[in-house]
Amino acid sequence: MTIEHKGKLWTARHLDLKFMTEIETYLQGLVSPNLPSAQRIVGYDVDAVSQNTPELTALGIFVIQTKVRLLPSMDDIIFNTQIGETVVLDEAA
Repeated sequence: MTIEHKGKLWTARHLDLKFMTEIETYLQGLVSPNLPSAQRIVGYDVDAVSQNTPELTALGIFVIQTKVRLLPSMDDIIFNTQIGETVVLDEAA
């Protein structure tokens, strides 16, 4: 499958990898190994393999399981996402 996004053609696999990279970058920033005073989480696991079955892949569904261990001082991290073909984007996006 090929998808056009902002004038570029992307394969679904390329988009999956790009999305994974964004998640990893975001969570690594919360770990903040180079600036401990900015640390917001203890660590994380991102699994983009074990939840993906041939049946889900055939339906065009890509599952990413993410586990995040918080610092004792934090109550919650809310990662609010809206993903789909009918999502309404802000004008600035």
